[in-house]
Amino acid sequence: SQRSEVEKYGNYFLGSIILSERDGNKYIVDGQQRLTTITLLLLLLHRRQGNRPNRVKLEDLILSERYGERAFNIAVEERRAIMHSL
Repeated sequence: SQRSEVEKYGNYFLGSIILSERDGNKYIVDGQQRLTTITLLLLLLHRRQGNRPNRVKLEDLILSERYGERAFNIAVEERRAIMHSL
């Protein structure tokens, strides 16, 4: 099958993600487990691609750079060590 076949896939609703902001920091009120699972899936897909010439750029969905430092898009302090080890 061709890669373009994904265009025909149906929609899938994962549920709501609710965020809150307090003292300039954003907090995930609902959906943290879904976001973490999606991040882990993205990490797996990123690694499985290896050095394929047609690899899909997933890094920006996993990490972002702020003030010259890279960090996971989901910055949960108690999960930081395990995310870095992955």
